[in-house]
Amino acid sequence: MNDDLTPMTADAIYATIAALSPAQQAMLTEISKHAEPVTVMQLSAALTLHPNSVRTTLDSLIALRLIDRQAIRRHGRGRPSWGYFPLAPDRASFAFTQMMELANIFCATLRETFDDPGAHAYDVGRAWGDRLISQIHRDCCVDPNADMDVRTSQMRVLYTSLGISAATDDAGTHLTDLRALPFDTCDAHLDPLIRTIYSGLIERVMECACGCADACESWPCTNPACAGSRAGDREEAASA
Repeated sequence: MNDDLTPMTADAIYATIAALSPAQQAMLTEISKHAEPVTVMQLSAALTLHPNSVRTTLDSLIALRLIDRQAIRRHGRGRPSWGYFPLAPDRASFAFTQMMELANIFCATLRETFDDPGAHAYDVGRAWGDRLISQIHRDCCVDPNADMDVRTSQMRVLYTSLGISAATDDAGTHLTDLRALPFDTCDAHLDPLIRTIYSGLIERVMECACGCADACESWPCTNPACAGSRAGDREEAASA
């Protein structure tokens, strides 16, 4: 049994999962299939591996604090064997799936509760932006007094840190291409209210960075497959 009882943060768990070797990933996935603790011999048979190889991989997963073990008592004589069980989901995508479920439930609740769910979704995005701006000011993530080239670069980095696929416009303008949002995949439906929330967030951040709400805006890209938009100076956008 692992003696380290210090709780792991979600970030640490998923970073560890993402860095697993193929052998470790296969072992964690196999253990996760079982409702009860699984033994070395069961894992050896399921994965067609030598028991010693199984034990080596199990020891590494215990050291990473992704699994643990407990004694399985046998009926009659003989030493108890160890049963292994997971402490974390077998793939980092589990967290994404659950967050997507939460986002969809949130959007459904907005529709059930309000006559104009889009307006409330936009307000949620702006409130999110206000929270983010307070952190920006504290940590100097975006300097409103900096040159516009610097601010554009800072905003791109900020959008990327939020999981928004962002790229600076190739034409040398102060426009940023926002090519995809979190929860947005080209083979899955993205609830329009999620885009509206991010629209409120992005526009609020731009107001802070540009210093004037009338000087900037975001607008949809023409590609319907992904939730893209362009953000930046309105006059530059008109001539781009």
